[in-house]
Amino acid sequence: MSGILNEARTQRESIFKDSGQTDEQKQEKLKDVRASRRSKIDDVFTPDQRTQLTGKLKEAVAKDKTRQ
Repeated sequence: MSGILNEARTQRESIFKDSGQTDEQKQEKLKDVRASRRSKIDDVFTPDQRTQLTGKLKEAVAKDKTRQ
């Protein structure tokens, strides 16, 4: 899983550094990176693991919102 996340991070960093793209183009590429990351994670995880991950992500988002 760390390889999937590292790859996505590298792709995001590359997109942000690309000054030849408009903000809209960068957003579209970021959307593609997220979709690809999710697809790769889904291929690796069992259904139960995906459910657990989704729950943990929701908890993290809720916790982050309370800090703001």
